[in-house]
Amino acid sequence: LIIIDEAHRSVFGKYGAIFDYYDSLLIGLTATPREDVERSTYALLDLEEGTPNFTYELDQAIQDKNLVGYRAYLRSSKIMTEGLKYDDLSPADREQLERVWEYEKSRQSIDPRTDYRRDIMATEIYSYLFNIDTIDQVLQDLMENGLKVQDGNTLGKTIIFAYNHEHAVKIVERFHKLYPQLGEDYCVLIDNQVNYGQDLIDIFSTPRAESQRHIQIVVSVDMMDTGIDVPDCLNLVFFKKVHSKIKFNQMIGRGTRLCPNVFGDGKDKQEFLIFDYCGNFEYFSRHP
Repeated sequence: LIIIDEAHRSVFGKYGAIFDYYDSLLIGLTATPREDVERSTYALLDLEEGTPNFTYELDQAIQDKNLVGYRAYLRSSKIMTEGLKYDDLSPADREQLERVWEYEKSRQSIDPRTDYRRDIMATEIYSYLFNIDTIDQVLQDLMENGLKVQDGNTLGKTIIFAYNHEHAVKIVERFHKLYPQLGEDYCVLIDNQVNYGQDLIDIFSTPRAESQRHIQIVVSVDMMDTGIDVPDCLNLVFFKKVHSKIKFNQMIGRGTRLCPNVFGDGKDKQEFLIFDYCGNFEYFSRHP
């Protein structure tokens, strides 16, 4: 008997040779089975597409009180979904982009005297340009409306999913600029470019009552998306577009764990919040 964990991703490539070599019964376990033509969890296990042997749905797990549900705040902005249209910008905003035009002209060997301008696509926001005002509004929205602990004085543990490393750095910088009184440990960056990232994950994962260092907000690029167990995580912030339904559901799963007494004695975790600034819920409702 071969039992395969995370069967939506661990069954392909070199691992597939194991299952071909051994004449054995296979049992695959996953929260998010894959139905791609070339990478199908169902095909590997000789099942009809979309029909597992056994399924335990999130709604049922919530009803059985084995997981908690969520409330989602859909905060998508026009800039992040449609980009920046030059003709729609105010004179002040156009002036701010002049440095971008000068940079692009020098990079593309365009005559400096050329009257150069263009629209900015949504995909370039946070991969190429960083909108400080939007970052500040996201952080202020989180601090005002996120679930809080300690009699409402401290933001509950929060994961912010950032677009890339530069975006994550900017988010952390802006947080400390806006809330310097909360200290350096309140909001930290964790990605594969940070030293001692696993140590920070361990601190964040430790219940507040058991740790001397308190990290309340982690700004993450990929490292906190899956496989991280932080039961007292109360807020998830999607500050990037997610292009995989499987990954999106895995990311949501970071908030579903039960956590007794998170709000005080006898006050258990009943739900968590999702702040979606990039239209992920809308996108996946159209592309199930």
